[in-house]
Amino acid sequence: MSKRLTRLPGDEPPEDPTRGRRILELRPLRAIDTWKVSEKTGHVVVTHPKAFGRLEGKLAGALRAPRDINRQLDEFGSLIWQMCDGEHTVSEIARALEERFHERFEPAVPRTLRFVEVLAQRRLVRIVRGKPAEPGGRNP
Repeated sequence: MSKRLTRLPGDEPPEDPTRGRRILELRPLRAIDTWKVSEKTGHVVVTHPKAFGRLEGKLAGALRAPRDINRQLDEFGSLIWQMCDGEHTVSEIARALEERFHERFEPAVPRTLRFVEVLAQRRLVRIVRGKPAEPGGRNP
């Protein structure tokens, strides 16, 4: 089957010059509270439910498999996780990692964005737009 031409060549919409800045101003917020810092390693361990399909869930129930998973983050992921408090922007998190780890965490911005994206896909963080919430208030 052939693809239909929906736009003429050269008719691409103009690029949004503020897109990159808007992405860096997003504020990740942890969606779960079941995490701790390992005394042995100093890294964050996040405990969250496994994402089972219907058949997998039945099989796991029959086999009495654990329903939760413990994810041990590395030193970079641990700092990102701790800063995902809804107060820090992606840009601020990347800058903190760059200052702490220097060239070990380069390029900081794309790596931070990718890690936050993975956390959001796994529903471990949600993304908050705009300024942080006032104490006692709510953020949109």
